[in-house]
Amino acid sequence: MKKFKFSSLCGQEMKPKAVLVRAMVMLGLMPLLTACSGEAAEREVEFLPFQESKGGKWGLIGTDGTVLFSEEFTDEPTPAVNGRFMVQNSNGMWEIYTTDKKPQKIGGEYVQAGLFYSDVAPVVEPGQPVKLIDRDGNVKATLDKIDGKAVSRCSNFVNGQAIVEADGCWGAIDTSGDVVIEPQYSKLSENSQGYYIALDKKYEGETDSEKLVYTILDMKGKEVTTVKGSKIKDFRPVNTSNHTMGCIVQDAMIVEVNEGGKRAHGLMTFDGEWKMKPTTKLSRMIQNRGQYFVYHSGEAFGLIDMSGEEKIRAKYVMMGFLDSDILAVRRSGDKGLVLLGLDDEQVGKEEYMDIKPFYDGKHAFAQAGQHDYVLLDKKGEEHKPEVDIYHLGKGPLLPDFMESDCVDVDDLIGMLQLKKEGFLGFTSAMNGADAIDQGNKMFANIPKSAQKYHGSPFIEGNIILGKVLTELTISTAGLTEQRRVGDRYLSYTSVQWTLNPVLSYGLNFDVDKNSKLKGKMQVLYNKLLDELKKMGKVLMQGKNAAVIDTGAPYSYYIGWAGKQVFLFYGNYNLSTCMVDSYDNASENELEFIQMPELMGIAGQDDASDEDYGELESPPADDL
Repeated sequence: MKKFKFSSLCGQEMKPKAVLVRAMVMLGLMPLLTACSGEAAEREVEFLPFQESKGGKWGLIGTDGTVLFSEEFTDEPTPAVNGRFMVQNSNGMWEIYTTDKKPQKIGGEYVQAGLFYSDVAPVVEPGQPVKLIDRDGNVKATLDKIDGKAVSRCSNFVNGQAIVEADGCWGAIDTSGDVVIEPQYSKLSENSQGYYIALDKKYEGETDSEKLVYTILDMKGKEVTTVKGSKIKDFRPVNTSNHTMGCIVQDAMIVEVNEGGKRAHGLMTFDGEWKMKPTTKLSRMIQNRGQYFVYHSGEAFGLIDMSGEEKIRAKYVMMGFLDSDILAVRRSGDKGLVLLGLDDEQVGKEEYMDIKPFYDGKHAFAQAGQHDYVLLDKKGEEHKPEVDIYHLGKGPLLPDFMESDCVDVDDLIGMLQLKKEGFLGFTSAMNGADAIDQGNKMFANIPKSAQKYHGSPFIEGNIILGKVLTELTISTAGLTEQRRVGDRYLSYTSVQWTLNPVLSYGLNFDVDKNSKLKGKMQVLYNKLLDELKKMGKVLMQGKNAAVIDTGAPYSYYIGWAGKQVFLFYGNYNLSTCMVDSYDNASENELEFIQMPELMGIAGQDDASDEDYGELESPPADDL
């Protein structure tokens, strides 16, 4: 029985063989190609970063070998696209410049910024949501909320549209920031030749592929067709980038099947018919240009056309398109790369350490020696660039998504679902089975790869139902995996859960140099305390910690311990609540959290480890 799935080359979950990654990197393709528009992205690259001397400052050189400027920046700039490039300043912030002989800075300073593949680009200022700016640095749109949903991420633009995540749902916007696809999908592929592949939010967490229905959308968000999961199993459309091939090519979907334990790729039309039947000879379809695909047989690279006819037998150690009509390959036994026509005839006579794409359709930089660069034309003839180049850069690696740097503390507190009886759906009245059920609901979307120690199997594997639940732990690594389903706050923080519904449960919000809660911990504590005071009576309070009686009959124990804000709910012995110990809390230091003793509960002292089972801790590597 064949097992179908769309090619994982389309997104984040791809774990390609090292040889494939090395091939693309050596050909200079990876930093500049997007998943669904590699050829278009190449054409938009106008200048590349270069150094004239060892340790010298960086300049930009045109794809035809003409120097724009030299010895200008200490840090390596990005390639220039659509008349703009970026470089990091001494504070690690991104600045955007014009492609003039004397580059002019536009806009402000950004935590993250995308390239101008359209006339706007997504950027993020410190502490701000994602914004769209034009080529002069003017803000055209602020992506704070869509229909009340907080926007957490925005991709670079492809074909004039970008995909966005809002409250864990995916949609798409145009260059004005207007919504073209409502954020209602749990998964949405990058725009691929004018189409999207989407999975409705109602299927989130569904593990039975037979029950799934995928939707093909056009660029107006209109449904083109649907594909049942029973037809194509284990399809995982994902939300990115920086691979060399999209999910859809000329109204057909790249599909992977399992034949006798071997991977086989093919092309399926939207109505479910095979345009190119899968075969194990196509272990991976790597890169598409027009009617042709570079493919990997499992042993070597070759070239096929859209009908599956072999144009170049799989015999090369490396292969990649430099333009739609010319390839770069490495033969077995060779150390370098050569140019190759689509007729499998070598173009030119030399081997090169590296060859860039023909960005302008006429010229390609090639590295002839350690610090020796030449320009090639499509006949393989060498030409000297305007200056001697010591090093030709690829540009710094940029993120696929610009992520909001704004933390809405009020929204974060609302997410906690604070009640007199407890928070996040857990209550003191729950027994062990109820708590496990609630835990399963909260962490149902953690990927299976993380569930060995984080998520449902971790909970169910270590609790004996019907006994008193003495401890339930869901670790940091499990929660950070929720980033994949768009939980913008838990992915911003390092969160450690310890849960005991009978006695006490709680969470910590941690802050480090990369956390978006940095500088906001005291604000978080103060607002959280204000909300708790509305629910009950203050029993004890220091400068940065307090105990609040909710009358439920348990109490909240809250504090700011430097790099942590902690919140616990339970039955505490007030004589051991050391609320004054946090009076001098500072984000620069991590305080030791002084946990108060719990009040005794009838029968609790009679419990034994044997009654409850042993809780396994995850290994250090998994945290």
